[in-house]
Amino acid sequence: MTAEPQSVTPAVGAEALGNDSLVWVAGAACQLFRIPFDPRLLRQQCPPPHSRASVLEALQALGFRAA
Repeated sequence: MTAEPQSVTPAVGAEALGNDSLVWVAGAACQLFRIPFDPRLLRQQCPPPHSRASVLEALQALGFRAA
């Protein structure tokens, strides 16, 4: 009897992002809107792993209106 592989579909918004991805997104947004950005401070305040919700929280903490 062979086991068939099962595909697991994560819930929407449940994908984990690495710390570098969060820093890249936040840094790019800050650069685009000319907002001061310190990647070391963001890494300290938002440890990995990151979900889409935590990315939105980080952007809101930087002053963005994100929903």
